[in-house]
Amino acid sequence: STQSTWGNVYTQICAREMARGGLLNSRAMASIAVTGNAGPVECQDMALLGVVDAAVSLRTTLPISPHKFPPSPASGNFTTAFRRFNFCGADGANSTLELCHQYFQNASKPSNPRCHVPVDLLTEIRLQIRKETTVAALRLATDSLRAMCPQANCRSLALLPREHYDGKYPNQPSLVIKHHLAPPQL
Repeated sequence: STQSTWGNVYTQICAREMARGGLLNSRAMASIAVTGNAGPVECQDMALLGVVDAAVSLRTTLPISPHKFPPSPASGNFTTAFRRFNFCGADGANSTLELCHQYFQNASKPSNPRCHVPVDLLTEIRLQIRKETTVAALRLATDSLRAMCPQANCRSLALLPREHYDGKYPNQPSLVIKHHLAPPQL
């Protein structure tokens, strides 16, 4: 696992591995994963507040546009788009930047050697960063999937393994179906 190997789970590698895991452990065609630091942060890691890594993987048989979507061992055989966001920097909305500024001011007071901030500020900034993360990840997914499969033409999509009950239960994932099937009659 990333955490035991690297220690820090707020990385590009972790985001790519999580997106890959979403595909390996489901019948999904696409997977979105995000990891980042919404606080609290250690004094020495203040620059990491609001930094979020996002990955979008598509279940493919062949790489799609390797120059646009460079392969990575962390993505396995899937085509993966990746982006690092900094919501306390260039990618943040004004409201988020103001909260980050308040956080940094509170954490850097000389009378505050442990860089603690008020709970209400921490709660507010975490919520704001998570909101921005959600919107940014969905935009990344939309833009990436459009680039990977222009005009909805994606010839390199992998076929999913079929289950004996496929087609009997429309729009239901296999694990849900298996969980709800009656046990075989003896």
